[in-house]
Amino acid sequence: MDQNAEIIRLKQKILYYKAELDKYDKKTLELERATQKEIIRNKFLQEKRKAWNAEKDSYIREINKLQQKILELEVSLEEEKQPLSQNDISISHQSNMMNHFLREPYGYFNYSIILPMPDENALTVYGDFHLVNEASVPLEDLIICFKVHPIGTVTFSGKISDPKFIKKTEGSQESIDWIFASEDWKKASLVKGEYWVKPIELAKTKIDRISLKGWELTVPTDLNIRKAKVEAFLYLSKESSPVPSINKINIQIP
Repeated sequence: MDQNAEIIRLKQKILYYKAELDKYDKKTLELERATQKEIIRNKFLQEKRKAWNAEKDSYIREINKLQQKILELEVSLEEEKQPLSQNDISISHQSNMMNHFLREPYGYFNYSIILPMPDENALTVYGDFHLVNEASVPLEDLIICFKVHPIGTVTFSGKISDPKFIKKTEGSQESIDWIFASEDWKKASLVKGEYWVKPIELAKTKIDRISLKGWELTVPTDLNIRKAKVEAFLYLSKESSPVPSINKINIQIP
């Protein structure tokens, strides 16, 4: 056999095996990167599950308190056989107050807190805000004020349109559900941390539920902010006093 030809053949084999080694090195790197991503994803999902569990536990505690209070009031009413004493009058007043509260429209937050990834510098809260109107009170003048703290750093956003935009595009209002209640809403959000919103068109007929869905709250984590809060207040008519939502969002940043 020609030795030169054999040398060339062997060199070609070496080049081939080197190319194969490079290919397997690349595959190994890809698998290592995918594994690392799954580790990070698992940590993210674990934190998200903790947040959901904490929120669920909070609702369970509130439900238990309300159920206990209802039982106490029911027992008091069942035992009421004698003419009303001063204590009986007090209990009756509490019962009337609770029934009044249950008849009033009320709002509450439903949300999830998303912790930032290692390369991110903001915590995000996603959620919906629901208004329940069990008494079916007309809500044609409904306005909701979302108040955030700290002012000027925490931002609130969602599917809410600028009223100026609505005036210019009256033909496309069907696709818009919520608008800011005033044209200078940006100034109010920066100066007071208040976001005033209202449904773009609310029928005068009585409704039992309305929701602002898909809002987003952004809290920067690189500005030494340790606490953040979001509250909601309902204004059911032009003359009514504000009604606070039954829950608020309190965030403690480690």
